[in-house]
Amino acid sequence: MLIKITPFDTLFFRDGKPFNMGDETWTDGIFPPYPSVFYGALRTLYFANHIDEFKKVNTEEDPTKNLKIKNIFYRIHGCNFYPIPLDLVEIKSKKQTNTPEKEYGKEYEREYEVVNLKISEQKIISSKDEKLNMLYYDDEVMGLDDGVISKGDLHEYLAGKLENATAEKISDNIKKESKISIKKDRLKGNSEDGKLYRLDLLRLVDFDICVEFEGIDIPDRGYLKIGGENKAAYYMRIDKYPGISSKLKDGKFKLYINTPAIFKKGWLPEWVDSNTYEGNFKGINLKLITAAVGRYNLIGGFSMKDKNGLPYPKPMRRAVPAGSVYYFETDEKDMDKIVNTFNGVSISEFDTSKEGFGICYVGGWK
Repeated sequence: MLIKITPFDTLFFRDGKPFNMGDETWTDGIFPPYPSVFYGALRTLYFANHIDEFKKVNTEEDPTKNLKIKNIFYRIHGCNFYPIPLDLVEIKSKKQTNTPEKEYGKEYEREYEVVNLKISEQKIISSKDEKLNMLYYDDEVMGLDDGVISKGDLHEYLAGKLENATAEKISDNIKKESKISIKKDRLKGNSEDGKLYRLDLLRLVDFDICVEFEGIDIPDRGYLKIGGENKAAYYMRIDKYPGISSKLKDGKFKLYINTPAIFKKGWLPEWVDSNTYEGNFKGINLKLITAAVGRYNLIGGFSMKDKNGLPYPKPMRRAVPAGSVYYFETDEKDMDKIVNTFNGVSISEFDTSKEGFGICYVGGWK
C-alpha cells in the first residue's frame, strides 16, 4: 500500500541527541525524519483503529509484527523526488548565491546544477589503507546539503547516463517557525521553574511524504499523528508508481542508499571485509571499489512499551545517511541476479530493515 501524507500544521522531529530541559534551551530538530518515525506512526494508526488489540504490542501476537516499510520518497510541486546521490556534487564556481523570494505559505522554485564525480585509478591515500579508488572532478566541488533529485533524473543516474542534472534542496521548500515552550508538571498543571526551551517548527510548502508499506491494513484515507508534538496529518492511498530499476553489464554496479542504513561496522556493511573490501551477499561475490558516504546520522527513539507496559528508549546507533553510494565489481555473470537481489531491498542491519532503513537501488557505473 502506498500513501501520501500531507501535514495540516507545523512539524517537529527530534534528532538522536538527548535533551535535558534546564541544562539546554534549544532543541535540535531534523528533516526529513528517519523511517522509524513513519513505522511508529503506522503502528499507532493501526492500534487507534483496533484499540482492543493494543495489549498484544511487542508480543508474539502483535498484529503489526509483519509491518514493513518498502519505500519512502517526497512529492514536491507535484513531482516525485529522492535524496540526491552523494556522488552528485555542485561545482563551487557555479554555486548559487542568490536567495529565493519567500512569502508566507509560498516558495519560488530554485534549482542547483550538479555533476557526477568520476572514478580515478589513483587510490585513496590514508593512514588506514590504500585499497579504495578516489572519486574526483576536474573542478573544485562541494556537496549539496539536503539535496533531492527527480525520479526521472534518478533513473538516468542509475542507468549510468547522467553526467549533470538539476537538483533542489528540501530546505527551500520548508518554512521555519520558532516556538517558545515551558515544561509543565503533569500532576499540578503548573509550569516548572527553569524549564523554558525553544524549538524550530517546520511548515512544509507544497511538500508531501509518500510511504509504501505492507503487513497491516489501514483505511484508504484518514488522519494520523506524526512528529514530536503528535501533530495531525492527512493521509490517503494513492496508486503505485512504476518501480526504479536499471540494466547492468560488465560486472560493475553501484548501490544507492535511499534511506539511512545502520551497519554493525559503521559505514561498511557486515558482508564486506574491512581489510580486503571483498565480500559475499546472498551468494554474490563482490569487491568494493569506492564509496561516497556522508556524515553519520544518530538514530534512537522510543519503543511503544516494554514488559511493564511503559515506553523505553531504543539503543542509539550511527547510520549511513540517505544518498550514500557504494561502487562494486563482481564476477557474477547473471547481472539480473544483482538487480533482483538488491533493488528495492533493505540492507540495513540490527533488525532495522522492517522499519525502512537501508532501502537501496542498483545502478551501473563506467
